Amino acid sequence: MEATYGPAAYLDLFGLRLDGWTLQRLGYLGSPQRDPMTRPGWRFIDRDSYAAISYDKTALVLRTLDRRLGGDRLQTALAAYLSAWRFKHPQRDDFLEAIQDSVGEDLQWYFDQVVAQTGLLDYAVTRVESSEIAAFAGHSLRDGRITMEDTPAEAGKPRYRNEVVVERVGSVRVPVEVQVRFDDGSAVHERWDGQDRWQRFEYTGEQRVDSAVVDPDRTTPLDANLLNNSRRRPPARAGMARLAGRWGFWFQNVLWALTGL
Repeated sequence: MEATYGPAAYLDLFGLRLDGWTLQRLGYLGSPQRDPMTRPGWRFIDRDSYAAISYDKTALVLRTLDRRLGGDRLQTALAAYLSAWRFKHPQRDDFLEAIQDSVGEDLQWYFDQVVAQTGLLDYAVTRVESSEIAAFAGHSLRDGRITMEDTPAEAGKPRYRNEVVVERVGSVRVPVEVQVRFDDGSAVHERWDGQDRWQRFEYTGEQRVDSAVVDPDRTTPLDANLLNNSRRRPPARAGMARLAGRWGFWFQNVLWALTGL
């Protein structure tokens, strides 16, 4: 559908655009943790869970793998699997082994978490802070002795200590990219293996951190909550300007979460 009709393959009406990823997310998040993908169909708790896991989660697991592998590697692997197992009776492990053999990577760490388990994949930016570093001041040295004359604080541009904290909210562990932007428009990209519960990034310099985004290239459609993927430094402005900025930020994130566009 998307290859034929574009990103708004399912709905494009009055500015509301829906693609397959959005609908799959809505279906999956309706019942994301009750049953693993490996459970026989007749043992699912109900039809909603069966539909959410067998169809929507499966699609999101493959979409996430596709975006992380890049290129046509997954498509090539699926074609090789189809060619090898057509007119036969493959089992789950046959499918997973065929994918790994084709892409030439050990993906068992990923399949063990998202196929056999019921945990959620969810990473969040929970802290974006900047504080000015106080300049050094004290007493002067004269002829090797400390005088009682105060030394004025160092002149020049102020310096800031910046802190960004990213947390693993869910139980599924995957490497993630983190983009940190500063108030001069510059940005740095960090990579975190995602194994611990949180990771702190610290920066010291003349620029203040402005915002941070986890998974900026959106390679993880399986992420359960997209609203917590980004955060801005609390602005110093007050009044309506501050309120409008916050509402605009959250409105943008709501549209991002619902439409995936």
